[in-house]
Amino acid sequence: MNDYVPKKSEVVSFCKGMNEMYEFGRSINPDLIIFPLRGAQPFSAAYAKISELNNVKNPEMLLLPIGTFLDIHMKKERGMTKPEKIEITEQNLDTYFCDNPKARQVLLVDEVLNGGTILTNFNLINNYLMTCFPDAKLNVCAIEHGQYEQRGKYKNQAKKHDFCKIRVDSLFVMDRPQYLPKVSKNGSFVVEVDDQKLEDIIRSLEIIC
Repeated sequence: MNDYVPKKSEVVSFCKGMNEMYEFGRSINPDLIIFPLRGAQPFSAAYAKISELNNVKNPEMLLLPIGTFLDIHMKKERGMTKPEKIEITEQNLDTYFCDNPKARQVLLVDEVLNGGTILTNFNLINNYLMTCFPDAKLNVCAIEHGQYEQRGKYKNQAKKHDFCKIRVDSLFVMDRPQYLPKVSKNGSFVVEVDDQKLEDIIRSLEIIC
């Protein structure tokens, strides 16, 4: 299968959206930014590149492996069960807060097609914070696919929790292996990130910034 070649307009819209995401992140100055895998990893690469171009130190970033993965034992690719998502979320956040006990500002950046997945991820992280660190604040930056109409439930929750919503013409990185890391599980989770897959997109940031 040939790699997808995005249109110039798609790349321009995506990169402008990444700049908006970055500016929102800078405005709240988070201690930790969470990017759920696999879909949001391109956003983390873009955020890091923009920080580099601006000579600014990145906040701590967590690539949370709670998306689709290759289950080596079952020999198939599958999504996580809810108990697995809870376990992985708690393990990763426990590790972070153990090393950063004073951290309180958290930012979740995630992709939005119809809105169901980002709400699940928001609830997982927010429930953890409310239980363990009730004085912590979870902010959300939602990168919306402009060619889809998001669900009413997502729109209501986004308004209620004051999500920063950024709409791009096309989330062409969504569900395309050429842009996404490999996540596998063989007893424990392994994430293979190949930033070369994003080279053409990230290079465009240098033109737009």
